[in-house]
Amino acid sequence: MVGQTLILERGSAWAGGNLTTENLGNLLIINENATISTPNDNNDGGKILSISTMSLSDFAFDLVDVEDSELDDDDFITFENTLTGESVDVLFTDFEPTSGSPFAVAGLAYGDRFANRITGITATKLGISSFNKITFETDASFGIGAICIKKAVQALGSIGNYVWLDEDSNGLQDEGEAGIPNVQVDLKDMNGTVIANDLHG
Repeated sequence: MVGQTLILERGSAWAGGNLTTENLGNLLIINENATISTPNDNNDGGKILSISTMSLSDFAFDLVDVEDSELDDDDFITFENTLTGESVDVLFTDFEPTSGSPFAVAGLAYGDRFANRITGITATKLGISSFNKITFETDASFGIGAICIKKAVQALGSIGNYVWLDEDSNGLQDEGEAGIPNVQVDLKDMNGTVIANDLHG
């Protein structure tokens, strides 16, 4: 499922239907608020964390019922790669059309019962390789509707060169160390099953 768009939703706002657990993998959501609303809808702010075992490349969400007068530098989303230590904060004010931010959203609507689809948050725009932890932190009152995440495409490894007689045992193929013909090299999966082989040294 490399590059597959993954959708977590409470309704049918996003095309594609609800996620099943086998598509989502391991995703931990921690709500650190006194109420169920995420992050809140009771005017006192809060924090919600989403931690994934997958490396993610894209993130989008529905921002609902927010007042522009409540947003300031205390309202942000942190995108973190817990393996590399990379971390970037995106302010909610960055979504404003006049912010000049790469995350600005045209036609952002404030006020009660207005929902805004925030898209285009990518690891590339964030300037990091990928992320697996997303933290909403705010002292404003608003809701989060559906969220959408996309798994990062992992670089593929390769196996190359050929079998040779390492006469000086230095682990390198030096000049004059020729390949050895007719040696079968087997490539096996994690269960030990041969999935490819080559007879040309």
